[in-house]
Amino acid sequence: MIINRYKLEINEDGYIIGFYTTLGDEFDYEGQMANFPFATRGWTKLVNGQLVEDLAKKAEILEKEATDLEISDLEEKLNSTDYIIARTFEDIMALDNSVTFIVDFIKIIRQFREKYKDALANRKTWRERIEELRGD
Repeated sequence: MIINRYKLEINEDGYIIGFYTTLGDEFDYEGQMANFPFATRGWTKLVNGQLVEDLAKKAEILEKEATDLEISDLEEKLNSTDYIIARTFEDIMALDNSVTFIVDFIKIIRQFREKYKDALANRKTWRERIEELRGD
């Protein structure tokens, strides 16, 4: 009978970062792998032939992932509202009357500030939160 066995890939700190099945004389962790579905997430080590979770490392990784996810979400919100700035710039660039340019410019800025007041305030809040999360 041929048994599939797991070959573990371990990083320089001793944490499991991957595994694959193989045939041969590798250790059989199949039963243990079922108990550790997140073994390759970077917080599980092989200690004396047993898989062991490092709970402090797990908390650190999950916190970083949550932070990265929040930053990604905030950046997406910023990107999705970039049209406000682009449209304002397009309207300004379309101004061609040099006599009324300043008045027209101020009018465009005022209109967009009023129309997108909440979105612009949110953008500022989102940017500040990203900077806070990144430690900038």
